[in-house]
Amino acid sequence: MYLNQIIESINELAPSMYSVSGETYGLEFGRKTNISSIIIKRCQVGVNPTLNCIEAACRCKANLIITHHSLMSPGFEKIREIRFEKYRLLTKNNVWIYTIGDRITGAREGISQSLCQALGLEPTKDFNVESFNGTYVPIGRIHESQGSHSLEDLIISIKENLNVNHVRFNGDLSSRVKKILVIGGEFKNISWFQHLLDEGVDAIITGDLDPTIKCICSDLSISFLEVSHYESDIIGMSKLRFMLSMKHPNTDFELFDEPIFTYH
Repeated sequence: MYLNQIIESINELAPSMYSVSGETYGLEFGRKTNISSIIIKRCQVGVNPTLNCIEAACRCKANLIITHHSLMSPGFEKIREIRFEKYRLLTKNNVWIYTIGDRITGAREGISQSLCQALGLEPTKDFNVESFNGTYVPIGRIHESQGSHSLEDLIISIKENLNVNHVRFNGDLSSRVKKILVIGGEFKNISWFQHLLDEGVDAIITGDLDPTIKCICSDLSISFLEVSHYESDIIGMSKLRFMLSMKHPNTDFELFDEPIFTYH
């Protein structure tokens, strides 16, 4: 399949209108002209464009990498040795990198939706927040359980369905939750909190919660559960890989799943 066709499919699945912060997205590395003539036989899909990710793509002869986070992020750019090695490998092996950015979080089949599905929580409504350009984006999903889940039930479900050993949480394990907010990636914007209160949310499931928001949750007796930023992201990127493979069966889409840290 041609590169421009894959990019068109990505833009259909995660349109730019779903970006909350205006995060970088698009073709970040590789020739940007005549992409309609570039054949992609193998594509690697992952969360972070780490050196291991790029090396794995080169080993499996992938000529396109699709990542959630940017190759050009300030952290990566400041370490010259790593930056040069990444660029060297990408250039030598003729690999393109496409960054999808935060559009994938709130997209209809994006990270938040995929996290809900993985946990068996049927969304009853969207959690819309104001984006960088004044529009409203469904960054999260709300599940109304009517008290059918205890906090302990949710922790067990997360461990079993996401295959993780640890879940950071706050709250009474025996308490029943009625409204659960699920946000993929991270919940770091305190301006979203009033909307959460207006919705009557009494439990939050996310990848990573801002420390100040954790304190507010504790003060207001709102339970929270953190599944880890990476674990929530990889669920959404895995879903993206599957959907792209259905749209473009002539291209081999592979998932690169390597957490940047783990628990002992």
